[in-house]
Amino acid sequence: MNQKKEFYINNFITLKLEDNKSKIYINGILFRQCKHLLLINPQEQSNQTQIKSIDEAASLLCHDLDYNLEPLTLGITPEEEFWAHCSNIQIWYENDYDTRLIHSNLAFPLLKRLYEAGDVKAIRVFREEIVKRFNSNFLQVKEYLIEENYLDFLNSDEISVALENMEDELYLYGIEKFPNYLFEARKLKTLIIRVSKIHDIPEKLCKLDGLKNLNLIKCKIRNLPETMHNFKSLEELNLSQNELRSIPKTIGKINSLKEFKIRGNFLSNLPDTMKDLTKLNTLDISENNFSSLPETVFKIKSLKNLFINNNKINKIQKSISCLKNLQALDLNMNQLTELPDTLGDLCLLENLYVGYNNLKYLPESIGEIVSLRHVTIAGNKFKRIPKFILELPMLTELTVDIIQKDMNITLLRKKKEENKNLFIRVLTL
Repeated sequence: MNQKKEFYINNFITLKLEDNKSKIYINGILFRQCKHLLLINPQEQSNQTQIKSIDEAASLLCHDLDYNLEPLTLGITPEEEFWAHCSNIQIWYENDYDTRLIHSNLAFPLLKRLYEAGDVKAIRVFREEIVKRFNSNFLQVKEYLIEENYLDFLNSDEISVALENMEDELYLYGIEKFPNYLFEARKLKTLIIRVSKIHDIPEKLCKLDGLKNLNLIKCKIRNLPETMHNFKSLEELNLSQNELRSIPKTIGKINSLKEFKIRGNFLSNLPDTMKDLTKLNTLDISENNFSSLPETVFKIKSLKNLFINNNKINKIQKSISCLKNLQALDLNMNQLTELPDTLGDLCLLENLYVGYNNLKYLPESIGEIVSLRHVTIAGNKFKRIPKFILELPMLTELTVDIIQKDMNITLLRKKKEENKNLFIRVLTL
């Protein structure tokens, strides 16, 4: 029969040995079973003098504690393991619940439960420990505190201290709402949130006027606040794969914006104020519901990269020639039946992708774009590769389909002999 044992830590914490398992009780209620006893061989861990917490010690053994040695494999009985756990928790208590002394995935939940139970010592040190460990710059602990929302327990002053040494970038994954501490991160430069259930961007996020890069990708965002213009330092805004149907006019007031990516939404138009984005060099509106290219796009003279693939566009206006600085133009997978001859005016264009449309021919003016390096024409209705495409002096990569290749095999071989750097990519239909 297994003998039950108890070890009293304080008025709140008791450890019990039950069924050969070490268990922690708070106020007489089972809190958790002790899962691991961390064992370090000093002869094998030569760098242990650099260890500043149990978390760092654990990382020396294995990132997953489940793979560490079980006490029984080293001849340690359940009772001896129990007393070892008791000793660890006792030392933790005697050292004011210093979360460096036991693993964070036990220390913080346990300290939180004691805090909620009214333990005076826990109430005093709980938030201090969050700040201290967040500023320790040990990445695993910092990520744990963020993912488990421990920073939400801090007040404004404590948040400011906690975020003082935060790296310029914060990455969050799978959250359901913006954490409160985020609105105090005044020094934050880059915020990346992916695969989340966020529907709206709160206006107070726009008060982070030091933010340079905001990436909210594959969330559920349906609306943008009118206060978007408060992002006075924003250079990159990526709202791809959300549920946006419109962009507020105030977007045109983000004078610092250089990259705007909104692919994979439900947009069919853009506000005319976007013409005021005088520093914008990249615009990605791919995978939306555009049937025509908004005229405001042709007024953004600073554009260098324009991606509008996977839409329903059947015509490109002649005014595209206004984009004199354009270097990359992606028109793949639309419903284009023709291209304007003014494309030839894009004298800096290096990448032109017009694949998988309904084109019957290409304007000869494209042959005048001597800077072209990469061209895609696969998946259209013409089978003959225009000679002027193959004569482009800087051409290094040409993507065609199998039919176009077969119809021009002799010519392509000749061009390959003349230009050893030319790569022909062949796509099957």
